[in-house]
Amino acid sequence: ACLGGGYELALACDHRVATLDSATKIGLPETMLGILPAWGGSTRLPRMIGLPGAMGIILAGKVVAPKLALKLGMIDRAVYKENLEQVAKAMLLNGKKKYKKHLLNRFPLKYIAKSKATKNVLKTTGGVYPAPLKAIDVMVKGLGGSREESLKLEQKAFAELLTSDVAGNLVNIFFLQERSKKTKSDKDFKVKNTAVIGAGVMGAGIAQWISSRGIKVLLKDIKSEFVAKGIASINKLYSAAVSKRVMTKAEASSKFDNVTPITKSMPMKNIDLVNLLCDIMDRKLGNTIGKSRELITYVKDRAGHDLRYAIDASKIQNELGFKPSVIFEEGLEKTVDWYLENEDWLKDVTSGNYQNYYDQHYH
Repeated sequence: ACLGGGYELALACDHRVATLDSATKIGLPETMLGILPAWGGSTRLPRMIGLPGAMGIILAGKVVAPKLALKLGMIDRAVYKENLEQVAKAMLLNGKKKYKKHLLNRFPLKYIAKSKATKNVLKTTGGVYPAPLKAIDVMVKGLGGSREESLKLEQKAFAELLTSDVAGNLVNIFFLQERSKKTKSDKDFKVKNTAVIGAGVMGAGIAQWISSRGIKVLLKDIKSEFVAKGIASINKLYSAAVSKRVMTKAEASSKFDNVTPITKSMPMKNIDLVNLLCDIMDRKLGNTIGKSRELITYVKDRAGHDLRYAIDASKIQNELGFKPSVIFEEGLEKTVDWYLENEDWLKDVTSGNYQNYYDQHYH
């Protein structure tokens, strides 16, 4: 990965070449930590690929694959790793590359780009995250002066953001996530088959993300129309990944095949991990706190083997070793609201009648 300061160092070089390896990722995710690229990223990237392109990467904290990075102009070459050294040496012999002037970097067009970007950020964040807005100011103002002046603007903005409560909280979350990745787990336990109970927005998103890691997943709901909507959502996510060149059409098709939609009850004896979104339901239901965990214990005992349960997205991350990429608060609310509308399910769980729920979903 060439992220953050690593990519900013690459931006200071005369040429940038990356491997086409699936592990190669390129980007500037600093705004996700409540800060901005301040080692030259906010200065050099707009000059290299243009202000709109740079805003698209920096404001969203995007991390992209080599092919997309090449298309955007973030790198000069993308080659197979066996050819990396040879290509890099050849590029050095060609001298420093000259980049074209970008029309939208000039007055007054840059202010039109600023206005549009600011509206989009406010719409997305509600104005509660200062880093993207500060990054917009630095990039636009920086283009009006020398590179040295722009670098100073970066440093000043970085210092202001670093001391904010927002940055402190986001950085703390980042370190907690990193720590969770190092948490010791049962190394002999390998997740090969999973099930997601509930095919709503949240359930479909989790199923897509698990399947994208090459793991088989059953997407279960009580009505075929609910499952159909879930499958459509997963297909849409894979189509978007292909259009953005995150993966090829063949890769998306192969990963999509890992999802099996079901409505009928079936045994869970071959399933290693089940997601029930129980923490979310507990918080929403309020008066049934802990009931969903009792349900987990009941189903686990009936399954007759070491069945693992993902309580929410963070637990799934710990079990699978991957970070979820499609998790939306709106999705959480919609999923829980659907369960609340299902009176039979709510009655079974709140009354402790787990036999009926087990028979319906697992037997």
